[in-house]
Amino acid sequence: MKKYSFFMVCLTFCVMFCSGQTSVTLMLPNPCSGIGVVERERQTLFDFDVYPNPTSGQITLSVSRAGSVGELTMQVNSLVGDVLFQEQFYSSAEKMQTRVDLGMLPVGAYVITLRNSTESLSKKLIISK
Repeated sequence: MKKYSFFMVCLTFCVMFCSGQTSVTLMLPNPCSGIGVVERERQTLFDFDVYPNPTSGQITLSVSRAGSVGELTMQVNSLVGDVLFQEQFYSSAEKMQTRVDLGMLPVGAYVITLRNSTESLSKKLIISK
């Protein structure tokens, strides 16, 4: 019978338009053998969608499980990280929808980030007029 050693590894990743954290369990029968990986998906407090995307400027921000987070900050950044727009929302409802006018931004690709006090989620946004 093989004895397994268990190691918890927390990986933080950042891909161009999203970030997150996930935990991975490594099961090693011995240090010289292959690695078996069991991945568990991270549960987020909230999720959001932006549409239409691409947009000419007017977007609808739809947040699910919004009531569990209370105050949310929406931020639109350029691809180099400059903050171009920021707005705060408060929701006690399970689902929140609001319209936001980003018509002042030029045609291009942006990162829209929604964050509360413990978590942030980002998505790509395209403006084409």
